[in-house]
This record gives sequence, C-alpha cells and structure tokens, in this order.
Amino acid sequence: MAGASPSPTDHAKCSSAAASCGQGGQISSAQSADGPGHLVSSSVERAVDGACTSHLAPSGKRSMARAEASDEVSASDVVSGGGCASFSGSRPIGEDPTPPSKVARHPGAPSGNAAPTASRGQQQLPLEFESTEAGTKRYNICGLKFEVTPEYELTRAVGQGANGLVCSACNLKNGQRVAIKKIPRAFEVDTDCKRLLREIKMLRHLQHVNVLSLVDILPPPGSKNEWKDVYIVSELMDTDLHYVIHSKQPLSESHIRYFLYQILSGMRSVHGCNVLHRDLKPGNVLVNKNCDVKICDFGLARGISDARAAKDLGLTEYVVTRWYRAPELLVDNQGYSTAIDVWSVGCIFAEMLGRKALFAGTDYLDQLRRIIDVLGSPSSEDLAFITNQQAEHFLRSLPARPSKNWVDVFPDISPQAAELLSMMLTFNPSARCSMEDALMSRYLAPLRLGRPLPPLEDNEFDTSYEMVDGDALRERIYEEMIEIRARQPQ
Repeated sequence: MAGASPSPTDHAKCSSAAASCGQGGQISSAQSADGPGHLVSSSVERAVDGACTSHLAPSGKRSMARAEASDEVSASDVVSGGGCASFSGSRPIGEDPTPPSKVARHPGAPSGNAAPTASRGQQQLPLEFESTEAGTKRYNICGLKFEVTPEYELTRAVGQGANGLVCSACNLKNGQRVAIKKIPRAFEVDTDCKRLLREIKMLRHLQHVNVLSLVDILPPPGSKNEWKDVYIVSELMDTDLHYVIHSKQPLSESHIRYFLYQILSGMRSVHGCNVLHRDLKPGNVLVNKNCDVKICDFGLARGISDARAAKDLGLTEYVVTRWYRAPELLVDNQGYSTAIDVWSVGCIFAEMLGRKALFAGTDYLDQLRRIIDVLGSPSSEDLAFITNQQAEHFLRSLPARPSKNWVDVFPDISPQAAELLSMMLTFNPSARCSMEDALMSRYLAPLRLGRPLPPLEDNEFDTSYEMVDGDALRERIYEEMIEIRARQPQ
C-alpha cells in the first residue's frame, strides 16, 4: 500500500540482502608458477571476464555512490581490505584488520566534483524518520528534508557537500542496498541543471562493470512543474580510492595492478563511446571491500563525435582537478583528446605506487614545473602541439632538466610498472598511449591471462542534449526519470 510503513518481512529481506552484500569473489594470495603471492584466485578470472566486458545490462545484483561503511561492513574492514588480496601467506586481510587512523583529504587539493562523502573518522549525521505521507517517506537530517518513495528506507546519512546530501538506503522490494543523492533546487541554474542531465545520460549510456550504474530517479511528489529537488539512486560502494591510498592499508603490487586494470577497462569502454571523463582522480574511483572498482562523477564529461571533433574541442570551462591535469590543459591549449584521461589515470597509478600525489602543484605554473622536474624538459617536437605562445615561451624559459628514472621516484617499482608509467605520463599527448595500449602492457599481462581484449560495441553517445536550455532541461530530466522507472521490475 502506498505510504505504508515497511513490514517485518521487508526489514528481514533488506537485512538478509545487506548481510550478503559484497561476499564472494575475494582475492587471495596463493602459490603458483609465478611465485608466492601471485593472484590466481577465481576472482581474478572473474575480474578479467567481467571488467573487460564492454557493456553490461543494468542489474540489481550489485549494490552506488561512495558511502560510509555500512552496518555490515566496518570502516576497518573496508580500509584493511575486507577481502582484498592478502599480502603475506594466504590469510585474507579482512580476518584480523588493524583499525585505521582517520585519513584527511589533501589539504592543498582543489575541491573536486564528486558526490559528498563522510570521512571515516567523521561522526555520521543524525537521521530521523519524520512521517509517511501519500507516496512519500520524509526524513530529517540536521534540519534538512530528505524525501523518498515508499520502497526505499534510509539506513544512514553519509555526508553533505556543495553538490548535495547522500544517504545509504535499502530497496524494500528487492533488498538492494543503494545510495541516494539529493540535489536541492536542481533547476534554478541552467549550468548545474545541464550538468545533472549530462551525468544522468552518461550513466545510463555507459553500461560497464567498472562504471557506476544509475539505479533510479525518484519522481517528484507533486507535478513536473513543481519539481525542485532531484533524488538520484545509484549503486552503493564502500569507499573511494583516495581514502584507500591515504590510509595505512598496505598496497601490494597485486592490489595496484588489480585496481589499475579495472580503471583502464572502464575508461576503455568510456572512450569507445566517444566520451571524455575530464575529471579522473582517486576520489572519483569508488572501491568496495572486494576491491571492485567503479568510475563515477561524469558531470564534467563530454561526448565527442569523432577523433577530429576531439581535437577541436575547445577549453570552455574548468576541467580536471589540477594535480591530475594533463600538460595540454595546463598550457591552455585550444583542443584536447582522450589523452587527457590517460594522463589522469597515469597520475592515479603513480599515486598508488607512492601513496601521495606525484604532481602536487600549488598553481598551474608550479604544476608544469613539477611535471618537468620528473619527466625532463620537453623537446621542440614535444612543444609543437602547443598553440598558446605565452605558455610555450614559459616552458622554453625554464632551466633544462633531465628526465628522472622512475626507480629514483619509486624505489620499489618493477620494470614493467615503470614502462607503463612512461607510456601514460608522456608530455606530448600524441605520443601518449591509449587506454587499450595500457591494458595490453606487460605490467597487466598477469590479469589478461593470455586473452585478447573483448571488442568494443559501436555505441556512440548522443550529445544533442547539450543544446537544450531553460525549461527544456527540466523536461528532459523528467523524461529520463520516466524512462528509467518504466524499466524497473514491478
């Protein structure tokens, strides 16, 4: 019955589903021909089979946005691995986790665009159920109203940020654990509204196991024209890669390789749809306790029709958090391509290796200096792509710097990892490898198991919505809501 309180049966269904969430497919170390600790578990084969699948149909089997560890998954389990690969012997890390210390965000990092999340040491926000009205459950979170449809029951207030309020919840119909994000006054500013529409359309289109899935959009309590706050429902994940990297959780090469493989697999599919993410960073890579990875936050993403359009795409707005920004963006070039995402993933790879940002510049000039300090002074050929004469003059005015050997930056780096870093972190974008090249590298060979990469589907993304403005934006988001709810199982 609409508006009814959840029954004991509903609670039992939700609890049972939540208790089983995240089980199975854990990575474990085992002896193999490649030596102790080589990942040979069934989960790796599952990852290779699944993470490389170009497009998956929407499924309710997996629980979305980054969330504080659930009641069933403690914060220490999440950061201590909670089933991620063990690092010595065959004991899974989650068996005897060491409680982690609080991990703060980078104090100098520019604010990102991800959904808000609570730090693991942060006290959770109080969540109070207020009432059930016709077709709506109302909660109070620190004086803020949070309304959901009857099939959802909030379980925890995760965090609040500039982009909205996020809660974890349970779908009482199927037991799926989800994250629900409230975007208040979503239609007041066209720019914000278009970004919301863009992310909805991207998440619906980019159906890949390593890309966050959109589960639902809640309908307005009143008429379409009275719609103010938009509630987006997506898969529930335990944490993000930023938190894992900057925790005290040990990261073996097996962990790093496994995370990187999934990021590259997801981004290969994204680029295969002619979409640029444009804001890849550890905070936009969600992780669960089984070390599964999902890329999120496509609010700054753009679709491109072909390679020529990619090169002609102008820099019309801020893209990519500074520390992960490719040189062609730092020099304010007139165009860019998928190579900007490859650079960002290379920076994430380096951050996993060193447990800190590789190029932590304080401004864009300092960012360029730090890049050249590691990669060495670019050659005249490397500078040929730059269209900004002032930027080119600045780079030529810098003292000549030799390139550093990666082993001097990361003393424990393997030759294969160093080779891949050099492929991804190349100053000249035309010389940078693609996501597919990176996946085929020697470093990731243990996860390919000798198999070729699956073919990408011809699934180009329609960007006609970018021409929509004003009231038409509300109409398009409403249409997206109707379509996604029409496909929900009854």
